Amino acid sequence: MDMDSGWNRLQKLFLKTPFPSYYLTHKALLAVLARVNDLQESLAVSRVLLDLAYLLSNMKVFLCLGFLLCLYLGSDARVYSQCELYNIFQETGLAGYHGYSAANWICLAYYESGYNTDAVNNNGPSRDYGIFQINSKWWCNDGETAGAEDACHISCQSLLNDDIYDDIECAKRVVRDPNGISAWVAWRNHCRGQDLSRFTAGC
Repeated sequence: MDMDSGWNRLQKLFLKTPFPSYYLTHKALLAVLARVNDLQESLAVSRVLLDLAYLLSNMKVFLCLGFLLCLYLGSDARVYSQCELYNIFQETGLAGYHGYSAANWICLAYYESGYNTDAVNNNGPSRDYGIFQINSKWWCNDGETAGAEDACHISCQSLLNDDIYDDIECAKRVVRDPNGISAWVAWRNHCRGQDLSRFTAGC
């Protein structure tokens, strides 16, 4: 195989490669071509070029994996700190809402989700979503729960990102019901009647 035939094969394969592959690999191509003038044996040149062409033709696999990785890393879920929640609850009026302090809400969020906005708990017939673990039977709509009330008029999926302002509005709706904050089992079991000062200490 001579240098011209190897180059022609490279061109054909390279031109068939999708644009993202070209974009990611054109620097590598230029680096190889820069050394072509220094190579004396045409067979060695052809092998280098064909190896590069093979890499380009298989770049789609790496691009797919990279895309999936970006989706994962680009996830907008978040685990908040206690003081971050304290400041947001003060800002939105959740602190003190219907008589429940910021410490109560922070304690509730800790035992419900560990402050993780991406938390989902499957209860069987229904599921709990987000930092407050809003239930899909009564408060949000996940498109899966039979007979859902959707009292907050909100998609359950929207409760899983780092924007918790819609979660807070739904929590206010929950606490306006006769059960109040007792609607959350975690609050009843871990926060009610307890010294909650540690949840706001240093904030």
